[in-house]
Amino acid sequence: MKLSRISLLILAVFFGYSYFTNPNEQKFNEFITENTQASLKDQICNTNKSEDILSSLKSLTCNFVADQSSGAIEQFLSENTIRNNYLIFSIYQVKTPVYKSQTLGIFNQFFLLYQSSPIDSKNKN
Repeated sequence: MKLSRISLLILAVFFGYSYFTNPNEQKFNEFITENTQASLKDQICNTNKSEDILSSLKSLTCNFVADQSSGAIEQFLSENTIRNNYLIFSIYQVKTPVYKSQTLGIFNQFFLLYQSSPIDSKNKN
């Protein structure tokens, strides 16, 4: 009897904590925007490792544009995101013509389950 009460209490605490730490859409939008900006910078802006001044200027300009476009990126991604809320966790699906991802949100954290990008699909062909 006592063991079952303790088990129920532990389950109640776990589900209560999970419920209150299920990240909302705003937190996901911030997460996916930061992720997308980092990917843009890594895969597009910083691909040329040349030391000449023209390449450096292109890279700096590209990074600046990526930083300044965070609002537009966030709006675009939020308009293309579907949230499946299961109360103790959420699954976020982003679907655009060139990008798809699936992310688990639980305990105020995000875990990328699946991601595709146009660069990945170009490399497969």
